[in-house]
Amino acid sequence: MAERKKIDTGTNVFLYFVAVTVHLTSATAGIAFCWSSPVSPKLENLDDNPLGVALSVDESSWLASLTSLGAVVGPFAGGYLGDSIGRKRSLTITAILSTLSFGLLAFGQYLYIYYVARFIGGEKLRRFIIGVFLVVYVEYL
Repeated sequence: MAERKKIDTGTNVFLYFVAVTVHLTSATAGIAFCWSSPVSPKLENLDDNPLGVALSVDESSWLASLTSLGAVVGPFAGGYLGDSIGRKRSLTITAILSTLSFGLLAFGQYLYIYYVARFIGGEKLRRFIIGVFLVVYVEYL
């Protein structure tokens, strides 16, 4: 009988780490898109509002729509950065923008900080979805 070779399972840990990381980034994209839906009613009331001021309907609408406005910029910035500084650095910048966006939303105490965070979040999402998935990940397949 032929002997079976023992499979090295040490390399599988890194593979699982990468798979979980990619799925978490997709989950954060969904969270960022849907963030304004449950948060807007909270920000329009004074009960549990971190801003201390109730938002008007217009301000709440801007807060929800800035993600889409940021998404217009994302593919152009992602494509340019991918070509100019490289794919890995572009992925790193996307991760930093994601962390910055969620950090500003978590600890921001002024409306304009929320506006900036939502714009960065939208820019980061489109860069990630279009610039990273379609450009960077395809190269590594």
